[in-house]
This record gives sequence, C-alpha cells and structure tokens, in this order.
Amino acid sequence: MFLLSVAQQLCFIMLVSFAPQKTIRVAEVSLRRAATRIVMPVFPKASEANRVTGVAVAQIEFNAQGEVDRAEVLEAPDEQVKLSVAEAVKQWRFQPQQFDNETVRIRGKLTFYFVLDERGRGRVENPKQPKPRPKNPKQ
Repeated sequence: MFLLSVAQQLCFIMLVSFAPQKTIRVAEVSLRRAATRIVMPVFPKASEANRVTGVAVAQIEFNAQGEVDRAEVLEAPDEQVKLSVAEAVKQWRFQPQQFDNETVRIRGKLTFYFVLDERGRGRVENPKQPKPRPKNPKQ
C-alpha cells in the first residue's frame, strides 16, 4: 500500500492546485454563446454629453468556475467608456469549458458599439451575430 506523509500530501495538493491550466483563445461568437450572465456597459453621461461614439473592445479571460478573472480594455473612444466596459465585463459569467476532458481557461474579445440616436441619447449595442449554420445541411 502506498502511503504519503501529511507533508507529502499537502505538497501534492498544492502542486495540483497551482498547476497551470491550458488557455484556449476563442472567437467572440463562441465567447458570447458560452455566457450565462451578461452585463452591458452603461453609456457614461459625460461621454453622451460630449457626443462621444465609437467601438470598445475588451479582452477577457475566464477560469474553471466561469468567472472573469482577467479583463483589459484594448480600445475605447474615451476614458469613461473604458471604465464602463471594464466594470461590466468583470461581471460576466460563463459556462466552464473543457478541452480533451480537461477544464480550461478561455480567452476572447468582446466588442461593444457606443452610438447616439437622432436625439443624442446614447446606447450600447452588441455586434450582429451570425445565425448558426445547420449541423447537417440537406442537399
């Protein structure tokens, strides 16, 4: 019988707990489909008053529990929009993903469009998503 001392067991547990997970990069459409909780950014009042519009892009990473633990806004039309996007995407939750029967970290980008309507009211839009293709198209 193979017995480990308490110190060896603790060391083993620590090694397993801190073993690096694989990180898989996915397309935005896949990232959005895996989302179980979506929080849209708020159009900041100051940005709206200054008639700021444009695209904001955030790169996120979520862990084995589906929680966003890394978020970086790569592009935003102004600082207030950048802060709004960062705050929103950190609240997203995802279905944990597996690859080769192993839970993996997922990295991807999320895009948001900050637009003004004809009255100057701001709103935030998601990119248009393509419709899923049928799995077995009939000919």
